[in-house]
Amino acid sequence: MAATGRDHVLEPKELTDLVGAGHVLNDTLEPARDPVGAPRPWDVEFGFVDGKLWLFQCRPFVGNDALKNVTALAALEGPVGKGTEMVSLEEKLQ
Repeated sequence: MAATGRDHVLEPKELTDLVGAGHVLNDTLEPARDPVGAPRPWDVEFGFVDGKLWLFQCRPFVGNDALKNVTALAALEGPVGKGTEMVSLEEKLQ
């Protein structure tokens, strides 16, 4: 069955729990900083079992600053969005 873009992965309560956990992590943990002092994002792995949120791992996403200037990798970076864009699941990416 093809995805329509109207299907969802998380139930509403799971989404609420996940957003709440994100707020707790953000308020509780001191972020790692990049070389200029800006906070780095978190690498959070989670799952749900019978509707209960389980955090498997939470660590600073460090990445590799030396790879920022590699042309082949830079081409894979897309524009930074505001998290509100809709993406068609039927449109083939190029």
